[in-house]
Amino acid sequence: MASPTAQAKGASDGFKAERVLATQPNVKEALGSYFGKHIAEIQVISGKKSDVVVYFDDCTKTTAQIKNFTNPNMAKWPFHQTNRRWLKDLPPEFQGIASHICLGQPKNRGRLKGLTRQEFLSPYILPTAVDSKNLARLILLGPVGEVDWAPQHMILTVMTDGKIQRLWAEPMVSFMAAVDSAMYPTPQLGEEGTSLFLCPEISMQRKGGDKGAASADQIQFKLYFDGETIARHNYQELMLV
Repeated sequence: MASPTAQAKGASDGFKAERVLATQPNVKEALGSYFGKHIAEIQVISGKKSDVVVYFDDCTKTTAQIKNFTNPNMAKWPFHQTNRRWLKDLPPEFQGIASHICLGQPKNRGRLKGLTRQEFLSPYILPTAVDSKNLARLILLGPVGEVDWAPQHMILTVMTDGKIQRLWAEPMVSFMAAVDSAMYPTPQLGEEGTSLFLCPEISMQRKGGDKGAASADQIQFKLYFDGETIARHNYQELMLV
């Protein structure tokens, strides 16, 4: 797992990548070719599941989530936080298992063992693959009522010295189909015993950090990208400098 410093740097690099993607001429050209339309503007947004809105000359638009990396070697790409929420805001099917596994006191990990950091909000049950698929949609696409801000594309970038050097894109429909196809029958326990994997790409665990503030007990969802997971997807490389 990346250190807190590495996590902070990754987040900072991600914010920079969104701004660079919106202004770097060859990136806009590559994306225009991919979409088959001339791009009028790329607008960076915040507080939504999408990171950018792409506006075209024909008055249409599309949205995208951006994941940036500083190392071109996929085998060394770090995770990306994609969502975090309080235990009470998880679907009921996940509240019990998250209480026991993700929020269990360090010496009392595991099913029905000891005290957790928060009260149990639901019995310990094992969510199904369908439950996990629904949760994946919630954390990646947002609530049903916010479809206008759901990302329609997943874009990966590699940025070096303030410039995007490599660029990939995949329609979110295709991305979600690949995630669905790899969903575990029930969430799988991570190696350290404090995280749960819905599928190889998506994990959930206690956020931690925050200098002991209450927000440290939020449930954090992470996305993993590496050669193995990407091989199951339909990414198109748009640019290699």
